[in-house]
Amino acid sequence: MRKLLCLFFVVFWVLPARSQNSWVMGDSSRFNDYYGLLQVEAGGAYRSNAVNNQLTLKLVRGGMLDPQNISDIEENLNEMNRAGGDLFGNVTFFALTDSVFARPDLGWMLQVGHRQNSWSNFSRDAFRLAFQGNSKFRGAHADLSGTTFKSIAYQKFGLGLFDKKTFSSFRLNFINGQQFSEASIKDADLYTSLLGDSLHLRYQGSWVQSDTSLTGFGKGNGVGVSADLSWNIPLNDDNGVLNISIEDLGLIFWGKNTLHREADTTFSYIGFDLQEVLDNGNDYSFPVLEDTLGYQSYKRRTEQWLPTTVNVSLKRRNNRNDFFEMGMAVRVQEAFIPELYGGYYYFTNNSTLLSANFRYGGYGNLRIGASLEKWLNNEWFIGIRTDDVPGFILNNMKGRSLYLQFSRMIKTNDQKRS
Repeated sequence: MRKLLCLFFVVFWVLPARSQNSWVMGDSSRFNDYYGLLQVEAGGAYRSNAVNNQLTLKLVRGGMLDPQNISDIEENLNEMNRAGGDLFGNVTFFALTDSVFARPDLGWMLQVGHRQNSWSNFSRDAFRLAFQGNSKFRGAHADLSGTTFKSIAYQKFGLGLFDKKTFSSFRLNFINGQQFSEASIKDADLYTSLLGDSLHLRYQGSWVQSDTSLTGFGKGNGVGVSADLSWNIPLNDDNGVLNISIEDLGLIFWGKNTLHREADTTFSYIGFDLQEVLDNGNDYSFPVLEDTLGYQSYKRRTEQWLPTTVNVSLKRRNNRNDFFEMGMAVRVQEAFIPELYGGYYYFTNNSTLLSANFRYGGYGNLRIGASLEKWLNNEWFIGIRTDDVPGFILNNMKGRSLYLQFSRMIKTNDQKRS
């Protein structure tokens, strides 16, 4: 039980990287003389409003947990807490010279990507039970109601269109569902006797998990479809853009071997008599877990919405060299509150863009970040960003993140000879 609850707190969080600020707000004419653009991006992070970096890294890497750190976290917990995250990687090709539907301003694009998303809502008592055991609740009740954990992993294969000037885009994706699991405790109360010799549990909840016989990267447990949209609308004075984006709008249909478990019951556990076990030897029959916990188990197909994210942001120039951004991101998940973000960006020259930014909400609280975007010889592009500058230094912070992007402009043989 304790190990299972610990899994609720090993999670990752990230929104897809936004390293194209210098493309949208900079000099877009650099794309005119090239056949294509190959882009590779990856990122990952974790974030929480309760669990700090020290505990998270110990859970991921292994090692002894610090009781004092766990005690410090416990003292600052809310009745309900949240954590969540993402891990992603994409390879995208943009065709810059081909026209689509006889429109030279439109190009086509291909993308192959991978994404993992996990998140959890957890009660204060669920944290205490997971990391301090039930001895803390002797003669008391532990309220686990509302504790939820979800995890999903999938691959995307997309084909779409983009505007060569504004980099607005629309893409349809085929989805290969790799893994999905969900544990939901709607109502649960655990009572430990004063002497610690018996447990009494009342609970209502469910567990859903994709086929465990097919595990690992690229394994197909389900299929689905999704759409990605990014619309950059130039402002009337041409001093900026309004961006509206929708990512991963779609769902996955998981196979017939998806395991479902449901429970709505009460049971008491008083242990077993060791002398009785020794007297009966191999004839002693331990209780069956399914009968003891009172859950029903069956397999059937199911569907699951992807972690769809909606972004709205405004980028506006102060002058030719700098601009600011303000925006909001929304995701329909219990642990994700509306996220506000903003930043100040400065072009040190035509090929280098620096920023300082902030974010508040999502799975965590306030964090401060920075980014660098750089063109090298007009053919290579590199972007690096973190939303958690203090998080890379301080273990008492509650998140870390890193996003990288590399791009390469591609010429045809005729262009190279000329």
